[in-house]
Order: sequence, then structure tokens, then C-alpha cells
Amino acid sequence: MTNRFKSPSGSYGLITRYPCEIQVKIPKSPEGQYQTAQVSREGVFVLTEQPLPVNQLITAYFILPPLDHLQTLCHVKYAVTKFQATQQTPAGMELAIFSMDKEEREKWDQFVDKLEEEQTHKSENGAQSGSADFRRSKTGAGMAASGSSALSSSQRILAQPAVPSRVTLEVMPPSVKKLIRLINEEILGGSLVVATDQVVCDGSEVELRVVHPITGGVCTISGKVSHCQEEEDGQSAILTVRFTELDHDSRRTLIRFGITGQV
Repeated sequence: MTNRFKSPSGSYGLITRYPCEIQVKIPKSPEGQYQTAQVSREGVFVLTEQPLPVNQLITAYFILPPLDHLQTLCHVKYAVTKFQATQQTPAGMELAIFSMDKEEREKWDQFVDKLEEEQTHKSENGAQSGSADFRRSKTGAGMAASGSSALSSSQRILAQPAVPSRVTLEVMPPSVKKLIRLINEEILGGSLVVATDQVVCDGSEVELRVVHPITGGVCTISGKVSHCQEEEDGQSAILTVRFTELDHDSRRTLIRFGITGQV
């Protein structure tokens, strides 16, 4: 059971996010209008202390300057509550683009292209002038400043290794009931949030070993890290693992494993 994370634009690999503040309108939501901290070709991270439920489908309007409203269907990819928020990771939610009209998709890609060009230009100028270099240290996000301001909390979300790796995670729910719930509501739903003692890069491959609490049997599933939220100690993290290519046979195997403990 293998999984490759495929972005809405069709490319495989890491998601590159850019610090950017635009307004996002979500009708019938508690706040109605939100501000982004970061954007990517695949979606936006908006700041809020009242995130919507993970995996919920919503209609959102990305408001590009001057007043261009791009309508898109998004799903809430992950959320950071006000209780989980840290100085490095503000409260908010990631809205991943699920579908968008061709014309509006082109406008969004052009907008992100411009951000990418600006970021590249800043990086080149910074390298030439010896300005700030954003890098990760053992204690978390850091910045070697030379005549420039410190990074904002929204920019420090990206404090993680730059190269994808491969990790093995093991979970063993305390009861069969909770195992079946884990399989049905989370894994088969497409994602799982787990705590780990290592910080990895978005896009890293994951081998998830699910242990049956009664038989001790093991079912192995492959996925990819879609988000890594680094903890304050800089040595542990909360990972969101995505499973997007579970075929019919794989699903039957998981359900059977939950009930019988046999693969």
C-alpha cells in the first residue's frame, strides 16, 4: 500500500509556502473573513483561534489585490488550536485547494509565481549583501540577522529539515474499539495525526505500523507527511500523515485486521 502526495496542480513533492497576507472569505463560518499567514500553490494557512473541523469541505474566496475574488472549494487539511499554538506556530488552519475553475486557477498560479519571484529576488540580494539567513537549529527556528528584522511567527512555521526522509512510526490503540475507530475514521478517512520524537520535513515518506492490542499482529501502511508541527523543544513534533491511494483491497485488509487482528 503505497502513497505519493499529489498536489492539486499535479506535481509531486514538497509544498513551498510563502509568507503573504491576503484576505480569505468563508461564508457561513464563525468569523466570515480571515487573514493568511502563508500561501502556496496548493492552498493557504489562515490565522484563527476558531478553526473549522479537519477534512470539512468549504467554499472560500481568496481575495487578491486589488479586489479580485477567486472562488475555490477547499478542505481543512489540518488545524492548530489556540491551546496547541506556540510562538513558532500560530493558531489557524490550512485550507487545501480541492477544486478551482481553470481561469481562477491560472490567476492563482500567476499570483504564487509572483511571490516566488519576489522570494527568489530577496534571497539573491540577501546572499550578496550578507543579510539574514533563515535556518533551523537544534532548538527550533533561528535567524542570523544582519541589519534585518526577526522572522514573524507565521514565517517560522517552516522551521524543519529541508530534505525529505523516511520514518517508521508505530501506533497501538489501547482497545479493539479504539483501533477500529482509528482505522475507520482516520486512516480510511485519509489522514492521521501522530506525535513523534523526531522532526521531519513535509513530504517525508512514512511507514506506519499499526499494532493490534489483542493479537499483537502488525499491519503496515505507507503514507507521506503533509505537515510537521515542531514542538518547542525542537526535538519532537506532531505529524499529519496522509493516505490518499488506499485501494479497495487495502481498505478490506485494514477493516479485517481491525476485527480479527490478522492481515
